[in-house]
Amino acid sequence: MSSTQKLTAAGLRYQLFIRNKSLRWMASKLDWDVSKLSRRLKGTPAFNVIEIDRITEILGISFEELLTIPTDMQERFFKIESPVLEVTA
Repeated sequence: MSSTQKLTAAGLRYQLFIRNKSLRWMASKLDWDVSKLSRRLKGTPAFNVIEIDRITEILGISFEELLTIPTDMQERFFKIESPVLEVTA
């Protein structure tokens, strides 16, 4: 799965989390079953442009907002470790 696909899936999970909505809710809005949405979130196959447009329309956000996850939430939703930044004088 490409970085963009991972970020899209993580962004969708984050947006559902902050709205207190479930995968079942999103799947019903897309007229899908939950297993199809779960497969898309795993990247098999990845979301296509039309599906992403529908998702952003349902959530009432832009694609850029979908891809925006606060730093403190990235490890939880993007399944990555936050980089350790060292400050030097």
